[in-house]
Amino acid sequence: MAGSATLLVSPGIIEGDYRVYMIEVTKLNGEKIDINSDLVEIIEETPDTVLTFSSGKKIIVKESRQEVRNLVILYKQACYMPPHNE
Repeated sequence: MAGSATLLVSPGIIEGDYRVYMIEVTKLNGEKIDINSDLVEIIEETPDTVLTFSSGKKIIVKESRQEVRNLVILYKQACYMPPHNE
C-alpha cells in the first residue's frame, strides 16, 4: 500500500508573514489529512507506517516510513528558507 504524501506550503496565511507548512498523508481508509511534522516524534513500520505524535496520539498511514521521513526533512528545510518575496 502506497500513498502520496506531499508537503503543503501556504505563504503568509497566519499573522503577517508567517508561513504554514503541513504534510499531507493518507489514512488507511483513504482519508487525506494534514499533519504538523514538528509534532511527530516517531515514524515506524510495523509493517504499516505508524506516526506517533508528542501528545502520544498515533495514526496509521498508507505512505512508507521513508516517504514521511523525506517530507519531514523537506519541511525542516522549508522552515529555514526565506519567503519567496524576499
